Amino acid sequence: MTQYLIVCPLVFVAGLVDSIAGGGGLISLPAYFIARVRPMWPLEPIS
Repeated sequence: MTQYLIVCPLVFVAGLVDSIAGGGGLISLPAYFIARVRPMWPLEPIS
């Protein structure tokens, strides 16, 4: 539950930044690390 409280607002802000100027990954990737999501999950390519 705590992971959602950390990740959801930051990913929302990352999407907002990404839609305006690009570079939302600079916000969302550290958010995943702060929430202790498995580090390779956000970095894996979609296949």
